[in-house]
Amino acid sequence: MTGPKIFRNFFSTGRTGPRRLRAVAPEPDYTSTVAEPARRTAALREEPPVADPEAIRRAYRRERAKRRARSEHRREAKHAGVRFWVVLWVLLFASVILVLTIWAQIQQLFGL
Repeated sequence: MTGPKIFRNFFSTGRTGPRRLRAVAPEPDYTSTVAEPARRTAALREEPPVADPEAIRRAYRRERAKRRARSEHRREAKHAGVRFWVVLWVLLFASVILVLTIWAQIQQLFGL
């Protein structure tokens, strides 16, 4: 039988004929349960973490390198904007010179 989930398995036909089954409760579409944080054992809380001095130095070096890379990236991005405008103005200037030169040649050739 088709229909709502509650009546899905209410009637069923088997080899011996129709038989009555129990009604199936509707499945919830949303569960309000939330994940819980992992449990910590008492041994982990009592022992302080073992600190490797070399690991600490490597972490400081890595953070300094990341900071340096960020500042270099900002500086390069700033310079890229300046380079863009300089190249644009140079190309514009060269285009104007080329157009004026061509116009002068056309005037000289055709006597305009």
